[in-house]
Amino acid sequence: ATFGRGLYSTWPRVSVYVDVANAGSPGQDGSEANPYQSLNQSQLAAGHGTTITVEGGTYQEVNGLELKKRGVLQTRNGAVIIK
Repeated sequence: ATFGRGLYSTWPRVSVYVDVANAGSPGQDGSEANPYQSLNQSQLAAGHGTTITVEGGTYQEVNGLELKKRGVLQTRNGAVIIK
């Protein structure tokens, strides 16, 4: 609550998309048209229950990868290798 200035709520994304081949593309927002480049970006944007769809490829996660939220991690178009 905000002491009489309204009440704010938000819904997490239902689906977040990741594609390592999207390197340097402007406007990465996790949508299917503008997927994130790394899994770390996607897990920060995802809420509990979000489906993270990962395009096939090799992902080099700089500081490792730790998924702390309930949800679904699925691949499409090939195998996913996370280093």
